[in-house]
Amino acid sequence: MQKAEKITDGDGCIIRRYFENGKLHRDAGPAVIEQYPDGRRCLAYYQRGKRHRENGPALIVQNGDGSGIEEYWQNGQRHRARGPAWIQTSGDGVSEIEFWHAGKQIANVQDDDRRPPPRRVRKPPIAPAQR
Repeated sequence: MQKAEKITDGDGCIIRRYFENGKLHRDAGPAVIEQYPDGRRCLAYYQRGKRHRENGPALIVQNGDGSGIEEYWQNGQRHRARGPAWIQTSGDGVSEIEFWHAGKQIANVQDDDRRPPPRRVRKPPIAPAQR
């Protein structure tokens, strides 16, 4: 049985949490939603008590200035098969990323910079059409 609770702390932060069988869980949306008076917002997705989301970040922190954090989790472990699993953005773009697989960090942006650049293949120019 699902249960929802709403808490307002002394600083004016509104926290909504959703539970099933005593564990954080929500099928259609984040299981934890924190809304701060200054506009910050935190969304955390859980399945059966473990941070988890299939098609998107399981933790989203949005600050009022456009900066934030996205973390990809599956079954309680930071994980993303294609792309960075931890992304911290500043107001003007990506500032730091980390690659994780099955709960283990495999690279960060500094390590990624040492990899050889992708090979580029030049295509021959297309000849102008003849009359």
